[in-house]
Formats: sequence, structure tokens, C-alpha cells
Amino acid sequence: MVLCDADSAVGSGVIDLSLSICRQIVASDEGAQSVSRSAIVSNVVLIVVVTAILFVLTISWARIAHLSWLASARSLRLPSSLLPVLIAVVPSTASSATLLLGRLRSSACVEVDVVLALFGILMSLLPCAAFVLLWGVKVSSYQWACTSLVEGRKSSRVSRPIQRLRNTFRRDYQWSVASAQTSAPNEELMTAWIILLEYRDLRYGIVDLAVLAGVSCLSVVSGLTVSSAQCRGWSFVVLLLLTLQLVSLVTARRLTTLFSTVYCTTSLCLTIISSLAQLIFVWSYSADTSALWLVDVSAGCSLAVVGLSIVNMIVDGIGLLSAVKRRWRSLLEQQDATSNETNIDTDPDRLPLNQLLQEKTTSGDILEFGDHIVDHDDKDDSLEEILLPESDHLFWDSAGGAVGTGLVDERSDIMQVVTSFRHNLR
Repeated sequence: MVLCDADSAVGSGVIDLSLSICRQIVASDEGAQSVSRSAIVSNVVLIVVVTAILFVLTISWARIAHLSWLASARSLRLPSSLLPVLIAVVPSTASSATLLLGRLRSSACVEVDVVLALFGILMSLLPCAAFVLLWGVKVSSYQWACTSLVEGRKSSRVSRPIQRLRNTFRRDYQWSVASAQTSAPNEELMTAWIILLEYRDLRYGIVDLAVLAGVSCLSVVSGLTVSSAQCRGWSFVVLLLLTLQLVSLVTARRLTTLFSTVYCTTSLCLTIISSLAQLIFVWSYSADTSALWLVDVSAGCSLAVVGLSIVNMIVDGIGLLSAVKRRWRSLLEQQDATSNETNIDTDPDRLPLNQLLQEKTTSGDILEFGDHIVDHDDKDDSLEEILLPESDHLFWDSAGGAVGTGLVDERSDIMQVVTSFRHNLR
């Protein structure tokens, strides 16, 4: 973050396409304004592409897992899965929109800049608005509640360093439906799962995103003019906002993991030090080259924040791969279960007699027993009337007694009956 220099405060898009939006370029419009237009449009393109990819994944997963579109979207945690991209574009979009609005008088494409600036402001406020809506509808009305998981955990036998590492990334809080009136209460949380995994208190999420957008705008405002009073005043406001956010974070456990808390606290501290170094330099040493080390300190803190962001991205990437692995494993287990059920249903030893007889039917649905030919379409004679006379010798002996009522030395009469009956069926 750069203070008191509007051109340097504006950055390119997350994935900048270096687009030339306005062809009517004047001398004063060749730099930051062109970059701002390209940044906003590039961020819009990025959001559209990610949305399209998630839509294709939703359809594909629905077909692979045999789910409805709604169930597939819940499985992919939509629409909250879009939130990381929406948050990532906030700094560049907010600063670019502020610069376009602040330099409308010198713009060669006023109408285009107004439209892009308004659209950029809406994009910057969208994540914060989502948090406000979620908190107002679900949390403030006590429909959702966040509870601690630390008390119910058992002690582990692993070594202390490994256990401490696990505790760093382990989530100590979990969201749930306060009154489970539905059959599957956790499904209600799936659409906002990405938010609920990170934040224990959604009000801090609102503060976090509001400060992110506000600081991005004020860093540009502080350098729109050459006034030192404006530079110092808005820089002090930026420093105050960051300090208040840091106090809000450290006074209570706002996030669900220790790693997230340490990451956000460290990033805020480095950003505050960077802003303070710039403010001190502008306030007291702007004409003294011996204090350029303050600028180096500010740049070093900014690079450290970038490094922490990369580490956080790696952790998030590992979490994403784990989620993909779990879903793929669940799909394979579901397919194995379905295959096992199919094998059980088609096992001849487990089939009832009528179904077994039907499977032994030859082509044309005709059964042959001795001299009789049985057609299933024949409604005059039932199957039992033909089977029973042919099978009398299997159940009654020549004297009229029931087979199997006496004891034998070798195989029982009942086993012989069953074997003979199966032989006739074949």
C-alpha cells in the first residue's frame, strides 16, 4: 500500500489483461487512468471466468455423482466458493474506481470512466454486503450459532511438536443450526460454508472487508492533490482504521483457527508499520534524503505481507486439494456400495424361488418341464399347477410318506431333495 501518491497507489488487476478501454488518450491520461480502466475490466473478466468454471464443475459433478443441480452446488459450497475471488479483487478495484472518479475532469472518456467507477464500487462492496446479509438474516436472529470444539477433544498421543502444529491449523470453532428443525440441518450451512470455516464472528468479517475497501480508496485520495495537509490527514485516517481493526482482532478470538489469527494479526501489524513509516517520512523528512530508510522499511513490510499472503494461499491450496480428495473418495465409496447392492440382488443363492424360476426361463419366456411346455403368456394354466405334479416324487415316497422324516447315515433326504430339485431346474 502506497500513501500520498495516487498513481503508485493504483495497481493492475489480479490477472491484468492490459486492455486499452479508451482510444481517445490525452497527455494527462496516459498513465494511471488507463491502468485503472484495465484493472476493473480485467477483474470483471476474472470473476466471470471463475463463475463459468464453477458452473461447469457443478453440472459435471451432478452428472458424475448422480445429484441434482442444487445438491451439486451445495457440494461445491456455492455461492460462497466465489467469495475468495471477490475479496481478492477488492483492493485493485476500489483504488481504480476512486482514481477514475477523482480525475473525471482530466478524463478523455468521462462516460466510460463513470460507468467503470460505479461498477467498481459495487464490486468492492459486494463481499461486505454478503457478510452483512448473512449476519442479519441468520446470525443476529440466532438461527445459526458458533460453538467451541476444544472442550470435547481428547488428548492425543503424538509428540508435542506435531500436536502443536496440528493445533495451529485445527479449527477450534464450528457453526451449526441453532434449532435443528430440518431433517438435514447441516445442508443449510453449505451455501455459506467458505465464510463459516474462516470466521467465528461475522461482524469482524464485515469490519475486515469494510476496512480493506476503505483503505484502498483512502490511499488514492491521499495523493490526488499535491496538498501536504490532505496527504497527512488521510494517511492518519488510514493508520487509525488499521489500528482499530487490529485491536478488534486481538481483543477477542474472531477467527476459527490459530493460524488465521496469527496470519491476520501479523499482516495488520506489518501494514501499520508500513503506513506509519510513510506517514513519518512525509510529515517530517520529505525533504531530507537521510531518512530514505523509512521508505525502505515501508517497502520491506509490504514485501513481507506479500510473502505471508503466499503462505496463506499455499495453506488454502492444501485445504482445497483435501476437499477434492474427500469428495472423490466419497464418490468411489458410493459407487462401490451401489455395485455391492447390485451383486447381492443378482446372486442366485439369495433370490426367491419365483424370481429364480424366471431367470431360468429360456428365450421366448418358455419353460420346459418334462413333456410340458409352459408359456408365461398363457393365462389358462398357472405355473404352480404344472410344477407340482412334476415334483411330487421329490416330496413324497412310494408309500405315501413325507421324504426326509427318517434319519439316514449319510446325506439326509432333505439335502437330496434340494439337490434333485436344483438339478431339474437346470
